[in-house]
Amino acid sequence: MKSIINYLLGMVLLIAGTRVNAQDNKSSFTNLLNNYINIKNALVAGDGTKAKFEASAFLTLLNSPGSSSIQSEKPKLQESARKIAASTDLKLQREAFAGLSDSMAKLAKSNGSAAQAIYIDYCPMKKAYWLSLDKAIKNPYYGNSMLTCGNISDTIQR
Repeated sequence: MKSIINYLLGMVLLIAGTRVNAQDNKSSFTNLLNNYINIKNALVAGDGTKAKFEASAFLTLLNSPGSSSIQSEKPKLQESARKIAASTDLKLQREAFAGLSDSMAKLAKSNGSAAQAIYIDYCPMKKAYWLSLDKAIKNPYYGNSMLTCGNISDTIQR
């Protein structure tokens, strides 16, 4: 009888731990996504200083203890975010942002952890993608010079 109770108690704890881990994964991805959006918005506005600051914050968040759900893309995320954080040159930042966007799109598709729809937008001039939480196109690769250039190529519904 004791072994059955211990087994059941162990199963309850295992299930509870899995649920907490799923919440940690969701929270970790959501926090990264929100910070990614801050980088994107800075690039849309043509603000290299703000993009640098937000990329540094992204790196801090990425390097903090978090979920295992981002591990597959973590090295690529770090590399791209470091390049953005190392400069205020918009051209260099926008080049690195393409890599950051590719990795974030992979995480968004595999995580299934977004609180709202995520739009994967595409810039045909740059031949690069970016993520957005809004349907309105605001191109981070060209900013004001081609603000609405692009289209929604995919939507991740949650």
